[in-house]
Amino acid sequence: MNTIGKHTYPLKGFFLRLISFIIAWWAFTESDGRDAYVGAVVVLLATLISLYILPPHAWKWNVRAWFAFIPYFLGQSFLGGLDVARRAFQPRLPIQPEIKQYPLRLPPGLPAVVLAWTVSLLPGTASIELNGKELLVHVLNDDATFHNTMRQLEERVARLFGISLT
Repeated sequence: MNTIGKHTYPLKGFFLRLISFIIAWWAFTESDGRDAYVGAVVVLLATLISLYILPPHAWKWNVRAWFAFIPYFLGQSFLGGLDVARRAFQPRLPIQPEIKQYPLRLPPGLPAVVLAWTVSLLPGTASIELNGKELLVHVLNDDATFHNTMRQLEERVARLFGISLT
């Protein structure tokens, strides 16, 4: 176990992030080792800061769910882009912007953040505020399917983290 500030982390989490940042540095510098000492400092600082800002949790990552989520995520991103393009080229498109509240069943932390990020890629939606109990979402049209769509998305995100929703 290692300690940063008031948090204690397993070494596995530290080394996984360290290796990830080393790979990122190597890719960004195109494997040019001339400034390796700078890279070592930056990688170590990035690792420590990331552990402090986003402590590792004991989520049970579901690899199958992640592979199933990727096509869904890409598809929704594409549909969101089409929706924006359609609205840009058809300014008379009827819109009725509204702010909707969605009560969260996910626990606070990374799962709720992933949900908020993904919502912003759905066609006609953007996350506004995430607090521990609800997500505020700006919608371009008052669609009756909003809560059903959000519920399905929340269930997909829960599967990614091995969380059982009640």
